[in-house]
Amino acid sequence: MTEIVYIAMMGLSVTLFALGGTGFKWARRFLMPVLLGLCLYFIDVSLIQVCLSMGTLCGVMTLGYGESVPSYWGKLLIGISYILPSLIIGYSWWCLIVPVGFTVMFFLSNWEWTKESFTWKLCEGAFGFLICASLIGALQSRWVF
Repeated sequence: MTEIVYIAMMGLSVTLFALGGTGFKWARRFLMPVLLGLCLYFIDVSLIQVCLSMGTLCGVMTLGYGESVPSYWGKLLIGISYILPSLIIGYSWWCLIVPVGFTVMFFLSNWEWTKESFTWKLCEGAFGFLICASLIGALQSRWVF
């Protein structure tokens, strides 16, 4: 049953993050954390961890990451903030992969040679996947509350 919840989490994250970039900001900022929180609670993550993690995710999702953050160092910091919800639950190698993946995808979507292949919707979906992957990874090495 846990694997089915993981699949649901991945689908929700990819879809709602990309949808949030299409004008439905509330879907990424609020609906995604609520639905991911329900999934986490369903697979026996403690209520306090779910509330803290998803509250943090709501906050992180309101941070700008596009043109409002001009430098790649700023984008890296936004990418680092994307792992904070996972760190409330546990830790994994995804905590290192997410900020790097976020920054690389952002660079590739703007680089003249690769921007045609790395369309913005693809990048937004990848960002949603990275956030979900860090959450699922954190479940494998949970902090005990």
